[in-house]
Amino acid sequence: MNARQSVPLAPFLLRQAVFLLPLFLMVGILKLTHGGSIAPMFSKLRLEYPALAGGIKFFSTYGNAAFYCVYALLLLLSILRRNGDGVRLVLAYILVQCTVTLIAVMLMKHTAGRPRPYTMEADWRFFTDNSSYHSLPSGHTAEIGAAAGPFAQRAKSIFITLLWGLFPAAMGFSRLFRGMHHPADILVGAVIASLSCYCILLLALRMRSITRRIEPLRRWGLG
Repeated sequence: MNARQSVPLAPFLLRQAVFLLPLFLMVGILKLTHGGSIAPMFSKLRLEYPALAGGIKFFSTYGNAAFYCVYALLLLLSILRRNGDGVRLVLAYILVQCTVTLIAVMLMKHTAGRPRPYTMEADWRFFTDNSSYHSLPSGHTAEIGAAAGPFAQRAKSIFITLLWGLFPAAMGFSRLFRGMHHPADILVGAVIASLSCYCILLLALRMRSITRRIEPLRRWGLG
């Protein structure tokens, strides 16, 4: 395999560990301090602080949509500046999110049938279409992690990578707060995000050899 068309795995994993560190710390601290009482604690907080619950719900609902705008802006600027790498990254992001991320998340949700914390149930219902039993994995965490991941991987410093990691950590926390997921669901979502991020970076590199053969794209500097 051409080295220029591959993403070195070791550096990727190291940078990804830094990127997901805020999420790991958030989940770890909650587990250490509250153990199995995380869901009841957040249920009580939602009742006691409705304004806070509303703000967290807003981020949980629209956090991923904000990244759609980021990638749309990146695509526009890349086309105007004839930046082929930017265009390929956006196209790879769309393709992977619509295939790898979506398929992995939905397949696991429908197969596992883990009850969401708000149901207060313990029994899993395998192969179900009931969304109340689609706790595993956290699709929101997987999606935002895959969206922010490429920026974290390309950041010029480890500190910036760490800052990008606040997005999946915040999304994971919001899903726990709302009673939509268990801590393990968040971690599995992070694993799917890492797989998707690697696929995005790899696909963006592989697309370069294809776009270079298309004359209109080469003429516009996008090849």
